[in-house]
Amino acid sequence: MFTGELARMTRAQAKETVIQQGGRVSDNVSQKTDFLVVGSNPGRAKTEGAGKHGTRTLSETEFLNLVR
Repeated sequence: MFTGELARMTRAQAKETVIQQGGRVSDNVSQKTDFLVVGSNPGRAKTEGAGKHGTRTLSETEFLNLVR
C-alpha cells in the first residue's frame, strides 16, 4: 500500500513492482496489510490506519531496497 507522493517512480510503477515480486497492492489499510510505503505529503487516514493495525511503514528508499 502507498500513501503520499513518490519521488523516484510513479505509483503505477511501484504497484507493478510489487505485483512482479508476487505481492498484492490494496487501497485500504487492514490487519492483513504488511507494509505502508510513505511518500511526501502522506494521507492522514492511511498513516493513522497503519498505526492502529500495527502495519510496518517504509520510506520510499526502504521500499526500493526491499524490492531490489
